[in-house]
Amino acid sequence: MYRTFIQICLIFFSLQSYGQGIIISDPVELELDYYYNLLGKQNDKYYFLKGGDLDYEIFGFDKDLKKLWSTEFKMDKKRPKFIDAELYNKEINVIYHSDSKNAAELKLTKHDLSGNIRDTINLGTIYDKLSIRTDLEVASSENKRYKLIWNQQISGMVNFWIIDLEKDSLLASNKFDLERPFGPNQYHKFLISNKGLAYMVLGVHNYPRRKTTHAYKLFKLNKAEDIFRRSIELTMMGNYTVSSDFIYDNLNDQIVGGGLYGTENVEETTGVFYMRIPLNRNLPKVREFNPVNFDEYMFSNKKRAKDQFNNVRVQELVLGANGELITICEQVKFRVYSDQVVRTAEVKTDFYYNNMFLISMNAKGKIFWINTLKKSQTSQNDLGIYSSFFLYKDPRALRLIFNDYINQNGTVSEYIVRGDGKYDRDIVFNTEQKNLGLRMRDSEQVSHNEFIIPSENKKTIKLVSVIF
Repeated sequence: MYRTFIQICLIFFSLQSYGQGIIISDPVELELDYYYNLLGKQNDKYYFLKGGDLDYEIFGFDKDLKKLWSTEFKMDKKRPKFIDAELYNKEINVIYHSDSKNAAELKLTKHDLSGNIRDTINLGTIYDKLSIRTDLEVASSENKRYKLIWNQQISGMVNFWIIDLEKDSLLASNKFDLERPFGPNQYHKFLISNKGLAYMVLGVHNYPRRKTTHAYKLFKLNKAEDIFRRSIELTMMGNYTVSSDFIYDNLNDQIVGGGLYGTENVEETTGVFYMRIPLNRNLPKVREFNPVNFDEYMFSNKKRAKDQFNNVRVQELVLGANGELITICEQVKFRVYSDQVVRTAEVKTDFYYNNMFLISMNAKGKIFWINTLKKSQTSQNDLGIYSSFFLYKDPRALRLIFNDYINQNGTVSEYIVRGDGKYDRDIVFNTEQKNLGLRMRDSEQVSHNEFIIPSENKKTIKLVSVIF
């Protein structure tokens, strides 16, 4: 179905701000089956992509976020499926697949910075004609050059493809079997380095019957013969994982993990852990577990009990230059209930995104400081898309930016956290009478002093640029 994107005319709004420059766009209509990408900024111009089942549209804006041009493209006619888009090396790269006579082919379409198509490259078969087309996931390298696309079939078979956007080529296309599909209590993460090296971290046996063998396994993916032969394992030493995450450290060429562990079950946190896996096999691996003194570190009110530190999950990992790690956690929960007041007994879901907890550890896995950053965000029947926070990386500090309340008229606030753990809380800007639905965690940092927030409300979107 061919859809025409409405004309966007971006204007400045006089918005009360606190030392920031704010630009907000006019509404842009969105269809039910839409997707969009905040492609970013290059040469003082901004780029945005929006699409649907059969087509996508690219937009270019000037330095004041006024529309310069828009252009729409149809993907190949036979069962096209958009996968990802990336602004890299002065080109807009669109990745999708579509059917040929006997298979589905992986395609890369290259656009210049005026939206014109330069080339479409067939990267090879992604599905056989009769294959079950399991949803695809995408991981990107920090420098945006490489894309790791993967999925897992019901049988447990993992398929993956590595794309080099600079050489317009497929670096690898492999598959391997796992014992069982990823389950709700099984951690897995796919990572790709700035050199195009791909890895999978897999957490196994995180349940009572196999607690003593609970561990994390690291698989190197690029070459099929290396996937199992060169795997690395780090045991959790009889502890459960409550929540965890892993990140690729391109500066030091290693994989770093951080999280919360429990000694009794997967719900109750006992402490924090740190894992560091140098990819030079001759260097020692680091694994540390540290207990958390909740009265001292987490709560200023000593009447609060330890069991209030629940429903906490790891949301972000931040690396320091010398192997330091800041683990950023957030308290997240939801409540499902029936509204008995109305005859239909409608089922409702409340979403709660509350306090953030920051844990700083040195390169040896020892705790440097722990902070509690208080916030309270409650919403209903919205999947929590307007809640949580955006991590803005300032050279001088970390800035955690969030909606004070989940409504259209309020304030956007931030915690500014310095390297020694000291922090301030400030207001970023006021949203009164602007009808914004800020999806803060989907923001994109486009320079050292600017980020863009998508604002979604009633099937429309606005782009909000914030310049510090």
